[in-house]
Amino acid sequence: MFLRNRRAMMSVLSAVLAMIFMLFFESILTMHLINDMKLSENTAGYFFGLICATYAISSPFVGCLTTFIARKWLTFSAFLIAFVALLMFGPSQVLNFPNEITLTAGGLALLGCSCSIIFVPLLSEIIDGVRTSEGVIHSGTINDKAAGVFNTAYAVGCIIAPILGGYLNMYTNFRITCDTMAFSSLTYGLIFFIVIILPSFCKRSTNNSNND
Repeated sequence: MFLRNRRAMMSVLSAVLAMIFMLFFESILTMHLINDMKLSENTAGYFFGLICATYAISSPFVGCLTTFIARKWLTFSAFLIAFVALLMFGPSQVLNFPNEITLTAGGLALLGCSCSIIFVPLLSEIIDGVRTSEGVIHSGTINDKAAGVFNTAYAVGCIIAPILGGYLNMYTNFRITCDTMAFSSLTYGLIFFIVIILPSFCKRSTNNSNND
C-alpha cells in the first residue's frame, strides 16, 4: 500500500531529504568553523545546538499551521525555505555571498525551522494518503505501519547525510557542498510541486469543466 501510493512515497522521500539537509554537515562543520572561520572548539559546539533549538521551538507552531494550511503546501514551501537557508549557511560561493559567520548562523537557524515544517506534517500525510487510496477510515494497523515507514525514512536519511556531506566536502569545499544541497532542495521542491500539487489543480480544473 505504501509503495504504490504517490502521496505516501513522496512524504517518505521528503523525510529522507530533510534528514540529509539537517545532518549532512555533521562530519565537516566543526573543521570548517575552526579552520576557516577561526572559531574556538567551544564556540563551534553552539552551532550544533542552534539548529536543534530552532527546530524544537518552531515544531509546535508548525503543528498549529497544519490546521490552516494544507500539508502539501507546507512541505513545498519548506523546501524553498531550506534552499534559502542552505545558501546562507555556506554562505553561497556560487552566488558570491560574503563569507561571514553571522550569515552562516542565520542560515543554520532558518534550516532548523524549515526541517520542522517538513517533518511535522509528514506522518499524518503518509497515513492520509494510504487511507484515501485504500478507502480506510480508521485503522490502527495503518497507523503503526506508517510510523514504521516514517522512522525507516528518518534512519535512512541519518545514514546517508554525513557520508554524502563528507564525500562532497572532500572533492569540493564546505561552501560548494552547501550550494549543492541548496540547489538539490530547490530541485526537489519543484519536483514535489509537479508530482503532488499540480495534479490537484488539473483535477479541480477538470471537475469545474464537467460541472459547466
